[in-house]
Amino acid sequence: MIIAVSGASGSLGKDLTKFIEAQGHDVIRISSSLVPDNYSSFSFNDLVKQKISRKIDIFFHLASLNENITEENIFKEIELTNAVLDCLPTMNCTNLIFYSTTKVYGDNSYKYSILDELSPAIPNCSYGRAKKLCEDLVMDRSRESKLNFLILRLPPVLNYSTKSNIGKLISLSKKIPLVSFVQGNKNKRSFISSENIEEMTLKILQKPQLISHNSIYNLADHGHISLNELLRAGGSKKIFLIPNIIFFFFKTIPIFRNILLKLYGNFQVDNSKITAELSVKLNTTSECISNKFK
Repeated sequence: MIIAVSGASGSLGKDLTKFIEAQGHDVIRISSSLVPDNYSSFSFNDLVKQKISRKIDIFFHLASLNENITEENIFKEIELTNAVLDCLPTMNCTNLIFYSTTKVYGDNSYKYSILDELSPAIPNCSYGRAKKLCEDLVMDRSRESKLNFLILRLPPVLNYSTKSNIGKLISLSKKIPLVSFVQGNKNKRSFISSENIEEMTLKILQKPQLISHNSIYNLADHGHISLNELLRAGGSKKIFLIPNIIFFFFKTIPIFRNILLKLYGNFQVDNSKITAELSVKLNTTSECISNKFK
């Protein structure tokens, strides 16, 4: 098959294109940072001007402004998705995989709750709001045309590159003992590992008819993991635990409040819908980390 990937120069896009090519498929890369060759590499300007005339079997739309999205430029994210939707007919493509985010449900909280696809979408940040509007656009356009789609809502991607925050933390934990709060034993977080993204991608490539489900799915590692479990799974040398009484004190200080919530808050995502309906097996975060570093 011929697969198009927007955002092909991003961290996830690079990994995904390599994986798809390894399965024997041709990949068309679309990115603003690539030199277009008008055959296998195209710019976003080429996309907007509908200069991609090759027939595409599946379009993986990863491109996003990500953390650069503000309230003032949410429309740019929507325009990007709209450009993809507009160009699909010129490529005779009726299958779209749209990568969204679990931030459409909100942000970290100290409350314990599990979010599934029926949970209210109440995004708190511009990125989450932009992605929710793009989801709505995809579904609206699908009803107007013969477009098949899967919307995949991803929690934070576990990127082991030393350029990523998680990668830096795991790398540091292997070299020196780390200090964490006892709270880090109890919080519950969801992530998505590259291993499970590849498993889902393989399922789509093997059974493209699944795209006709035209549905939204949480694509997350199986189960949940605490911050301290995450560090231990990555081979942490040692973790010195600080009593929670000190944690609760720091929570009262405004400068630390948001940092602690990001590290020690809860955000649990349920993936039972995607495993049941699409028959994809997803490993736990601990299993994925162990497989990566064994």
